[in-house]
Amino acid sequence: IDRNAVVEYLKTKSHVPHNAAEFIGDMLDAVSNGLFDKKTDDLCKLIGKAPMSVKDYMHKNADEFKPE
Repeated sequence: IDRNAVVEYLKTKSHVPHNAAEFIGDMLDAVSNGLFDKKTDDLCKLIGKAPMSVKDYMHKNADEFKPE
């Protein structure tokens, strides 16, 4: 994913505040650089159940992500 394209899109074509768009860009960089590649069971312990994958969440909530 092109970080700059995502940030520019969010800043110009969405209602995302500019600082939030930059934060999302930073998160994309972090993921691309492998900073979130370690798996733990911390979230499961915290919420008391297995977390939903991003893929499953996107499928379950697809209508929320459709352009208007």
